[in-house]
Amino acid sequence: MITESFYVKASRLQECKDFIRTLSSVRFVHNPILEFDEFFIKITLEAEDANKLNVLFNKWYNEDHPKIEKISLLNKIKSIFK
Repeated sequence: MITESFYVKASRLQECKDFIRTLSSVRFVHNPILEFDEFFIKITLEAEDANKLNVLFNKWYNEDHPKIEKISLLNKIKSIFK
């Protein structure tokens, strides 16, 4: 069993709870604790379920940090003279 603790924004708490309900080995160590504007969650789970939880965290990271497409210098120069 792995013990994992993390913070979740209040706006994402329900999504996190719903996702955790689908995982079979997850047990809460304590109820989510509100600290400032985020909830502190501590759970125990199997490694397989931890990997599934990381998929959710990666999804949130990608939402918060969208990829910015870089434009090369050559393309910038070409767009000026079009």
